Amino acid sequence: MKSGFIKKCNAVCRQRSGFTIVEIVVVLVILGILCVLTVPNALGWLDYTELKRQNGYAKTIYSAAQTRLTQYEVRGQLTALANLIDDDNEQPDGYGYYLMAQKGDYAQYQDLNLKGISGSDVDSLTDEDKNKKALFDLIDPGVTDKSLLDAAICIELDPTPRVVKVYAVFYSDQGDDTQFVYGPAGGLGEVSISDRSYEAGNAGLIGYYGQITDVP
Repeated sequence: MKSGFIKKCNAVCRQRSGFTIVEIVVVLVILGILCVLTVPNALGWLDYTELKRQNGYAKTIYSAAQTRLTQYEVRGQLTALANLIDDDNEQPDGYGYYLMAQKGDYAQYQDLNLKGISGSDVDSLTDEDKNKKALFDLIDPGVTDKSLLDAAICIELDPTPRVVKVYAVFYSDQGDDTQFVYGPAGGLGEVSISDRSYEAGNAGLIGYYGQITDVP
């Protein structure tokens, strides 16, 4: 009798082993719903974290630039800085000027020893190298982690005496070809910085620190 009972139990267990097709489908539907609910939130959190990092770097560079610019004023070096900035680098709104760099520019700044060039030797530099020298001379001393400088950077400033102000900094280390432009972006890697709203920065994961205004 015990032998017959055991056989029946084994038969029932064999019949109930595994999952039915209906059970599998239900589980897959539940997993699909969970993915729909959680994946966008996870991606949104990653974007938020990345934007926060970029904004932090922009703030670091802003602080370094403003500190150095104030030192230039105290030491009477504003004229030397102004001579490095091309007139074509005037901001579209007419307030101050801008300095821009791309990934790889900081390495060129070091290789060409632009930091060590001064006096009449500056006149022999190209406008592009003058731009690099002006920008990195301004921020290099105040940035401890030099890897931050290998990025797309735009600094808006006014070195005019009695103004001496950094208005804003844009920052991105996202791509090798990233370059900031005013107005519509059309070329490879171009990113428009005319709109400095949070929504625009969030869409492109562009770091920003400064005044929030739109530039035509």
